[in-house]
Amino acid sequence: SWTVTDGCGNVGTESQTVTYTRDTQLPVITLTAASALGCNPTAGDIAAAFGTASVTDNCSTGLTASGTVGSESGSGCSFSTTKSWTVTDGCGNVGTESQTVTYTRDTQLPVITLTAASALGCNPTAGDIAAAFGTASVTDNCSTGLTASGTVGSESGSGCSFSTTKSWTVTDGCGNVGTASQTVSYTRDLTPPAITLTAASALGCNPSAADIAAAFGTASVTDNCSTGLVATGTVGTETGSGCSFSTTKSWTVTDGC
Repeated sequence: SWTVTDGCGNVGTESQTVTYTRDTQLPVITLTAASALGCNPTAGDIAAAFGTASVTDNCSTGLTASGTVGSESGSGCSFSTTKSWTVTDGCGNVGTESQTVTYTRDTQLPVITLTAASALGCNPTAGDIAAAFGTASVTDNCSTGLTASGTVGSESGSGCSFSTTKSWTVTDGCGNVGTASQTVSYTRDLTPPAITLTAASALGCNPSAADIAAAFGTASVTDNCSTGLVATGTVGTETGSGCSFSTTKSWTVTDGC
């Protein structure tokens, strides 16, 4: 406001008004919730997971925040990325906000460890074979409580030697699949060993027990699966009447099955 008084005491006045803004309040950035991220996300997946930003301010309108996605940080299995937003209002007040998304990085396969299988005898049943396989335990760099699933395959082989394989698989929390297998071997043999006898010697009249025992042929053994078999012979008692008598020798042999 201006005033001036002339020589006769007349007072003149004038005024002028200037307008301006006083604002020291920062603009406020509000973020929507981030989306959940699965394992091993790409940079695009991470960028898309962040929430959206809206801005309110006490004086300025139409403000838009600018966001910058930072670099990934972390170790082991746990990683995170932070996005930072800034906005400047009409008075140069700068508002900031940030949001962090976390996720797992894991490309390592889970490891299945098997205990030793039990030995199998000849001609095992399907139940015997299934029970012979070892048990499976699982370790993983990131997931816990994993259990492997095992499938017993079909029997294979020929002749006397056969085997069956059991295969295990396990999938960790990031979809990495670990596998392991174990094979049990056994013999299938339902064929009796064969005893071949040489011809017996002729006996004269009234042979002694020793003469009879010596008259029998010798036994040799063949088998489809076992080797080195020896038959055991037992001389029976004499039978007959009148003038005709006989004695029988019986041989037995048991193969490996």
